[in-house]
Amino acid sequence: MAQTLIGVAASFHIYLQKMKHTYTFIGLQEFYHLSMTILLKALKKTYKIVPPKNVTIANNKNQFEISYKTYNALLDKHSLDIRMYEYLFENYARLSERFFVYQHQQNNSNK
Repeated sequence: MAQTLIGVAASFHIYLQKMKHTYTFIGLQEFYHLSMTILLKALKKTYKIVPPKNVTIANNKNQFEISYKTYNALLDKHSLDIRMYEYLFENYARLSERFFVYQHQQNNSNK
């Protein structure tokens, strides 16, 4: 995926710099609401949480296993993508905690 998005990157540092240069915003599904809040705030819009639509329900058609060999091949081929995901996940987790504290302080100051 990394090559498709930003071209060849010999290291994670180069990959990160190219991603920062290419994309203004990267959200994560695991932090969907926080991602949308940040994006829409940057666009000077408000984010309203609505019930999810088109959610995939696990069943035997979309649940599968891959071999250890295939798993290792995917890890090797997508190592930069995996590192980027881990980097973004860690940053969103920290941001999520800070945002929660901020919201809590705002709610308590309005009482």
